[in-house]
Amino acid sequence: MSSSRERLLAVEIARFLRTIGDDDLALLTSGSGRIEVVLRPNTPKRSDVGKADLAGLASTLAEASDRAGAELILEDAALRRDQLQELARTLDIPSTNRDNVARLRDKIIEATVGYRLRSSAIRGREAAKDVPNDPRADEAPTAS
Repeated sequence: MSSSRERLLAVEIARFLRTIGDDDLALLTSGSGRIEVVLRPNTPKRSDVGKADLAGLASTLAEASDRAGAELILEDAALRRDQLQELARTLDIPSTNRDNVARLRDKIIEATVGYRLRSSAIRGREAAKDVPNDPRADEAPTAS
């Protein structure tokens, strides 16, 4: 099996593991449960998302811990371009008619998760200055 196919399989397994609950995870780790794989044709699902659903999706994105998690949330929602534009408006993210689906997703992810991660990194370094013997306090910020 090629490495790209292995990576694709690993991504699919990771996506599945994010969807299972704590009870199912406990069954798996104890050996009492098992995972069965069923292969189906990959047909993209289209959703009809209302404004209330977009607000819920916005709050779910706000809770995502990293960019990859936010990307999976948006991918699972299977939003059309017009729905992504509406989500961007809901989140007060500027977009143009030239923005394609990938660009809209990137803007939404950066505005919901990316800014929070950057802010945490900055605050982590600043907070370390107040903690005695914290090795991060001596780190010089890197220019990007």
